[in-house]
Amino acid sequence: MRVVLTSAGHSYGGGLSRALAALGVEMLAGGKIWYDYLPDRVPTILELAPDLIHLQWPEALYGTAEAGRSTDQILAETESALTTLRAAGIRLVWVMHNLLPHYRWDESFQRAIYSLYAGASDGVIHHSRWGEELARQTYAYAPGARHRVIHHGTFRGDQDCTLSQAEARAALGHPSEARVLLSVGDFRPDKRLHLLVEAIGCRPGEQSNDLLILVGTGHARLVEEIQRLAATCSNVHLAGWLSWESLAVHARAADLLVFAHGGQHLTSAGPPLSYTYLLPQVTVDAGYAREILGEGGFYFVDTLDSVASLQSCLERITPAAIERARTHLAATRDAFTWPGIARQTYALYQEVLS
Repeated sequence: MRVVLTSAGHSYGGGLSRALAALGVEMLAGGKIWYDYLPDRVPTILELAPDLIHLQWPEALYGTAEAGRSTDQILAETESALTTLRAAGIRLVWVMHNLLPHYRWDESFQRAIYSLYAGASDGVIHHSRWGEELARQTYAYAPGARHRVIHHGTFRGDQDCTLSQAEARAALGHPSEARVLLSVGDFRPDKRLHLLVEAIGCRPGEQSNDLLILVGTGHARLVEEIQRLAATCSNVHLAGWLSWESLAVHARAADLLVFAHGGQHLTSAGPPLSYTYLLPQVTVDAGYAREILGEGGFYFVDTLDSVASLQSCLERITPAAIERARTHLAATRDAFTWPGIARQTYALYQEVLS
């Protein structure tokens, strides 16, 4: 079986690609033909002669080559490209990470692009039952498309932290008695990092046992805004972008992961991170997080006063509750390993190609 996996260099793509290769799937050079205009790459794909294309993010099939084309022309050329690939017997499996791209500059056009891939998909992977229901309500899929719920895998590097929590805190200079909350990921507006800082940050004259560590980077203007806001707090630190080895140390030093996004997200890499590091998570009370984390999460309601809601949630979390949540994560962790995910994905491939 020959497969092109798009965005194979991403942490998700890399983990899945290696696990599929271990099952005997021939993973082709998908990384060489993406982040460019798909219609221009059809000859390359045909030359590779895959049995199927495993698509991750439709927006990753577009770069700068289409500049100057109208949106109608891009849609028409994309539809033609998909028709050519299907005529060559190449099947399409789409894993729906999102209902729309994270960066939305023309929702009408982006929704039309997503709709084209939905209509052309022979197989669709959803990361939760909740997500499948929402996606089916949003897009019209091909009548014979096979839909499967297969979990989002955990992001992790090759290095595990061998330090104890106390040793990790000492290495990072964290107070031994603090409750350490860790937030990880790209700095994007939808991550609502302002909310985390406002809810957890300790201003002059205030006292708190919580320590918030923000790991990641992003658009310079947003990073600067968060830096200015964090500078007014004594217990908020920006760690920047870290290697997997350094992130593992930060995770070992932490008590909880904390995220303020997810309410409108079809999928998030946040919940699987809890399984990566066996760290319970504080997050928005939403369908995906509830289904994936279960008792491994602590949930706050996204209201008009989400700061107060998050603060109330944090106040209710005891050390004993954290340990119970950690035990739940350890007991259910295997469902989020790449070998298991690859086996389910391979089974879907076989169905699509049968």
